[in-house]
Amino acid sequence: MHGHHVIVLITAYFSGSVLVDADYFLDPLNSTFFPGVSSSVQTHGGFGNAFDRSAASVYSAVVTTLAAHAGATVTVIGHSLGGALAQISAVSLKLRLPSGTKVKYVGYSVPRVGNPAWATLVDTQVPDTAHVNYNKDIVPIVPGMLYMWHIRITYR
Repeated sequence: MHGHHVIVLITAYFSGSVLVDADYFLDPLNSTFFPGVSSSVQTHGGFGNAFDRSAASVYSAVVTTLAAHAGATVTVIGHSLGGALAQISAVSLKLRLPSGTKVKYVGYSVPRVGNPAWATLVDTQVPDTAHVNYNKDIVPIVPGMLYMWHIRITYR
């Protein structure tokens, strides 16, 4: 028999999405949502700011749902900008939910989200990850390899 799953679908459509994409400088994580994480771990500034605006609501909804479905696995899913926000959300949830809560992440056509320290944090905190890209899609190579890195697992 399979256990319960809580699916968190992150969508990202709002009037400032072009500005989110344009803020490509790296910023440290908000310690409220990433307790105990070093300031050397950084994400794309626009993605981090967009995450900060929804993080409390997402966390509250997941906690409420888990209260009704104890022991459920939390799977966070997103596409493109939503995939970047889902990746950030998955790590934050893993760090803040009760220990032993299983968190998975699935991202489709996700741009590069953070620096190498971010990629390492994702790989260690949310090892049950799928990163799916169409090999001719430009989004997964944005904003380039100069300072941002992908997480370990990618399917093409």
